[in-house]
Amino acid sequence: MLLFWAILRSGNKPYLINLRQPEAQIISCLSTLKIGRVIFTEEEKELGCDGLSYDELTDKSEPLPESVPFENELTITTSGTSLQEKICIFSGREISAQILNSLEAVGRNRRIIKGCKGEIRMLMLLPLYHIFGLVASYLWFLFTGAVFCFSGENGRSALFETAKALKVTHIFSVPLLWHTLEKNITEELSDRSVFVRGYFKACFNLSLFFQNIFPDFGILFPKIFLYPIRKVSLGSGVRFCISGGSSLGPSAMRLTCALGYPLFSGYGSTEIGIASVDFSKRPKNRAFPCAGIPFSSVSFEIRANGRLYVKGESVCKKQITDGLFGVTEEWLDTGDVAFRDAVGRYHIAGRQSDVVISDNGENLNPDLAERVFRLSGAVNFAVLGDERNERLILIAQTEELPSGEAAETLKKELSEGLERLPRSYRIQSFFVTTDPLLVKGEIKLSRTVLRNRIKDRKIALFAFDITK
Repeated sequence: MLLFWAILRSGNKPYLINLRQPEAQIISCLSTLKIGRVIFTEEEKELGCDGLSYDELTDKSEPLPESVPFENELTITTSGTSLQEKICIFSGREISAQILNSLEAVGRNRRIIKGCKGEIRMLMLLPLYHIFGLVASYLWFLFTGAVFCFSGENGRSALFETAKALKVTHIFSVPLLWHTLEKNITEELSDRSVFVRGYFKACFNLSLFFQNIFPDFGILFPKIFLYPIRKVSLGSGVRFCISGGSSLGPSAMRLTCALGYPLFSGYGSTEIGIASVDFSKRPKNRAFPCAGIPFSSVSFEIRANGRLYVKGESVCKKQITDGLFGVTEEWLDTGDVAFRDAVGRYHIAGRQSDVVISDNGENLNPDLAERVFRLSGAVNFAVLGDERNERLILIAQTEELPSGEAAETLKKELSEGLERLPRSYRIQSFFVTTDPLLVKGEIKLSRTVLRNRIKDRKIALFAFDITK
């Protein structure tokens, strides 16, 4: 964090490097940007340009001449889910507009600052080279005197322990965390007696009931009656949560809110920043994934092709795509399929690039199919198009290939999910694998990357018959 501001203050432009990307991609971006020097805070890597350790930098530091002005640009890259090398160059004006959206956020839902007794504790889950982490987790709260809480380890269990130990009040994360929370609670309750499971199920329903009637006072119910579950999940301090980056399952949203952790849905991307959040105060009015109503710094437009276009003061205007520089002054095509509801909220149906075109010409959105499944024994799973992108398939990642009782449970859960799908969305084939669906370091799954890894035989798939 210190280096980020020091680079700007010294009149240089910071590029926040995602070291989780393939090394060849990192080196290519550094070359495209003609980076002069890379500063390392940990072990130095050979990236094709001069490197400097943080310790060396501080040893050589000299007072900065008063005449040196702050630089007015910063650069980040997209997460690489489209397999394109896309670099976004944000101006100070665009970043300032992003920061000022926080004032509008507080105006729409004061719970974001209410009841924190003057001290907000943000759990820093998202990396700061990720637009969600940089803007929403860091810059929105930098000027409030917030405490930024980091975990010494990246494992999910360590993150949960950090949240409890440091009594964090705010958690902004991609859906992976909320799906993990749902899975942990489900596993925790599965070992309890029928009576205890029934008690907590009733409490979950009553919690949502009271929050839907009394949004402010209803939040007290889970703090009292669901205390044992909160104690083994995120603790008692969490007061405001946002999920963004990809699709979140409705069941995970309901369970998180029922536990008394108010969870809201945000929308944005590297190119447009944090564009909107659904700040509906009652859980029943929060639809996932819902983009909500855009901040005043941006405008949304859905065109005839069904895709969402965005423009505005907070949108990145300068971009370099696969080495080609471009300036976007007007509408930017997000590539997301969207629709607008009766009260003016925008909903994201999925990525246009993920849409499967069936043999009868119907467009099928894998996100809509994926949301109906709850697979208790899966580490991760995904619905996507087959090799010809004509049929929907489901791939479940398990710790070991399912057999015996585990296989029967998986068959049952897959069959139950199929029953909830319309006929046109019937999944044709099921596969299991013990290979990770997420590349190491990824925080959200890309179907494009997944399909390429399958094609390159980096993931071994085993057919799973649910009819036998």
